[in-house]
Amino acid sequence: MTTFQWLHLFRDALARIAEEAVARHGKAAEFMVYDALLGEAAGWDKISGEDFMRQRLARYQTTPETPNAFSSGLDITLVRGDEREIVAHVTACEWARYYRERHPSVGYLLACSLDDPTYRLLCDGVRFQRRCTLMESGGYCEFFFYRTDPA
Repeated sequence: MTTFQWLHLFRDALARIAEEAVARHGKAAEFMVYDALLGEAAGWDKISGEDFMRQRLARYQTTPETPNAFSSGLDITLVRGDEREIVAHVTACEWARYYRERHPSVGYLLACSLDDPTYRLLCDGVRFQRRCTLMESGGYCEFFFYRTDPA
């Protein structure tokens, strides 16, 4: 099964619900959908900033042996990276392709908007920034991680 097919199977109904809720209730519905989706990550075990950066750097340097819906269909270029700072560009993303084709009004909400708070729930001492996304018609998605804890 491709990532696009997986997204359609497991995220299409959610996208339709989000579209309808936003159409009826506007920004308030966006916040409700966002909070509900963020709740999925709330139970994850935290890792150290050092471990997080090591795992991210390894992820952006190699293709996972066992691809999944979060890694398959991505073309990632590591721009620079070390234990304190990582910048990577995603130039192809099946999530962006799926949502732009099927649910453009809620794609960013259901995928991209959750990255920063999810990373904050996962680890302390690392911040995430992004200046552009494929979902919003950028030329790439930028993933910029930097450590805020002392070395």
